[in-house]
Amino acid sequence: MIASLIAAAMTPEAKRSFDAFCKRAEAGDPAALFRLSAILEKGYDSIPPDSTTALKLVQKAAEADYPPALNYLGYLYGSGYVVGRDTLIKANKDSMISYLTRAADRGDQKAISNMAYLLLKSNSQDSVADSTLQAKAYALLGHAYSHGIGVTYDHAEANRCFAKAALLGDPAAAFIIAETLEIFPDAVSSLLPPEEAAKMPDAATLRGQAAKAGITTSDQATKALLP
Repeated sequence: MIASLIAAAMTPEAKRSFDAFCKRAEAGDPAALFRLSAILEKGYDSIPPDSTTALKLVQKAAEADYPPALNYLGYLYGSGYVVGRDTLIKANKDSMISYLTRAADRGDQKAISNMAYLLLKSNSQDSVADSTLQAKAYALLGHAYSHGIGVTYDHAEANRCFAKAALLGDPAAAFIIAETLEIFPDAVSSLLPPEEAAKMPDAATLRGQAAKAGITTSDQATKALLP
């Protein structure tokens, strides 16, 4: 199917340069399937866009647990995928989390920050704010910024996100901010607006909140942050 599509749409010269690549895709190579899906999604040379086929290729690559494909499917489920008047994928938060978690578990560097962004975006559209999801999203963003995962490393932004997550009740973020406050008691005042900073519990209270969730060490906090 893939080879015939390329043959019908590309010039002979362009086709020759893709022959080996297409054979890999035809054989089920997940990396080749994913790259070809990107070509078909937007079109290339004389190949017109074919979103339906592109999506099928992404799904096939994801079935092989290819991390970039898992990440991209997670993103599509987070935002929904509409082409013209056709809804190819309906937004589904559970599917989004499932695919992005699988991608993160397999080392995709964008999956964690994508999950954080999409959780925040979907939460902002809810008629009733889900503070648990929002807390998780900010905690994930803090983790992403503190390690440069999918975003540029930014220590201050990491602490700001952890502080917001702690205020919203995330126990791992509470432990991390407690450690910060024990060294820099006034740190939160520079991270959050005054009205939010005034609501931040002291370090001992934050540690207590974390302990109730079984988090008493930095390693436990890091493990609890990840999806």
